Amino acid sequence: MFFGGRPAHSIGAKSIRKYFESYVGVIDSCSLELVDQIVIELTSDCVIAQGYGIFCFSLQGKHFTRSRLRTTLALAKEGAFWKIRQHHFSAIPEAPPLGEPD
Repeated sequence: MFFGGRPAHSIGAKSIRKYFESYVGVIDSCSLELVDQIVIELTSDCVIAQGYGIFCFSLQGKHFTRSRLRTTLALAKEGAFWKIRQHHFSAIPEAPPLGEPD
């Protein structure tokens, strides 16, 4: 299951592949730099990392975007490799969304 930058969840390998294919012709390349990460070891083979990610997109037509988002990653070690088991990215609000009580 995957919930990306477009509306709705993508469930299953075919659906997730279709999600990423929807960006063909839109995104030329992307980079992600993880910064200010706090890593908490839950077990010797499982960690949680929280901090910020700087996404840089090169879009068709030589347009560029840069976004700094909050990040949460759950990583598990399988054999010699670490794998992302869950992740979340969210925008940093300008102010806490307190609003008026209902």
